[in-house]
Amino acid sequence: MNASYSLNNSIIPAALVMCALGSMSAYTFNMIPRLTRLDESNDHKRTMSISQAWEKEVGKDSAWLVSLFCFLTPFGTALTFSIVLGDMLSMLAQSMGLSGILMSRQALLMGVTSAVVYPLCNLKSLAALAPVSMVGVGGMCLTAAFMVLRSLPSSPYMAAGSTFLNSIPALSRPSFGLIGNNALSPSLLILVSMCATSLLVHFSAHDFCDDLSDNTSKRFKKLTAIGFSFTVLMNVIFMAAGFLTFGGNCQSMVLNNYSPKDIGATISRLVVAVSLVGSYPILFR
Repeated sequence: MNASYSLNNSIIPAALVMCALGSMSAYTFNMIPRLTRLDESNDHKRTMSISQAWEKEVGKDSAWLVSLFCFLTPFGTALTFSIVLGDMLSMLAQSMGLSGILMSRQALLMGVTSAVVYPLCNLKSLAALAPVSMVGVGGMCLTAAFMVLRSLPSSPYMAAGSTFLNSIPALSRPSFGLIGNNALSPSLLILVSMCATSLLVHFSAHDFCDDLSDNTSKRFKKLTAIGFSFTVLMNVIFMAAGFLTFGGNCQSMVLNNYSPKDIGATISRLVVAVSLVGSYPILFR
């Protein structure tokens, strides 16, 4: 692989797309409470929902569309979480050597949803999920470090005939110079969709604003800048490390590329699963 070619023609354009989407997402996220919560000059006229803000600025006739999308957005995100969670649970079961119908992807997802996700979604307060959030943030940093290490030339995924390579399907093994190096390919739309989904937290803007101590416009803007900057940085690291390791065969959920025998990948999948489970109550709230 020509690392310079991949950097200039794939990684840098993808990073720029991620930064652009991150900037737009941060701006719109910051605007929601400004329109509905943080109007210091008209405290008694604060609106309480995005649809009410739409009615105020545009009109009542189309406000139902806003309410509909405010429902469909977290619903679609929860569905995405379930797809990813199913992948993580399936790979974890494979790493543990489990098999049989009870260890199938569908059975594992149904079991975790019924026994863990549903009770968590019934919590009256999300304060108990604070430790899970910290595990999620720490887990993402750990996963990023693991992926960077696996992208180095000394990585076992770079050595032909290694145990890790032999334990993954051919379509998941590193492939360079064939696909994935053209920034203008139709796969760019997939990248944009994935980036947008990773930044999709706008339905929780009110919760972040209400729970922020001394929630002035300045403090909320600072919170938004830090949060979205960190998210963009982590996504760029994931994209770059995944592509440098697997090239054109890098899957949309990159952890699916790694061998079930890779202990680092197994730990990363576990933390991602824990983080996802702890995120469902935010979506349902």
